[in-house]
Amino acid sequence: MNIMSMEDMLAGIVTAALWADLQWPEDDPQGRGGDNGESGGGESEFSIVDVEPESLDKLRTLCYEFVAANLHDVALYVAACEDGTRQSYDPSEGSPLEYLGHDVWLSAGGHGTGCWDRGLGALGDRLHEASKVTFGRFESSGLPWVTSNRMISFE
Repeated sequence: MNIMSMEDMLAGIVTAALWADLQWPEDDPQGRGGDNGESGGGESEFSIVDVEPESLDKLRTLCYEFVAANLHDVALYVAACEDGTRQSYDPSEGSPLEYLGHDVWLSAGGHGTGCWDRGLGALGDRLHEASKVTFGRFESSGLPWVTSNRMISFE
């Protein structure tokens, strides 16, 4: 895996995090914060370019740790994307590692889908568990949130 591939995984993580878990400030002009308790940006105006550099660095480090600890399974996941074994993979929508980043975030956050839900059997189950080990801390704290300067922080 090269560095560019790791940036694909990082992009998948951030995209899934913003879509599923974005926390809004209390004074959000569209009323998504405060007592409304909404999370998840859906099709929000935010993307990876809006994430604070410190948060990106931490997430990037976790991506490297995840791949290093699960290299064989990551390689099998990539192969499953390329040979059609992984359900719903569409190369026009992103690279295998971008899809992996998305699946890893959803698995780690307990969103009811993720690595285990892609038709990969034991491989998906192993990646699901590994996701919780590396990225599970974000389930209760460290979810992405909109700062006062309209940047995204994972702190």
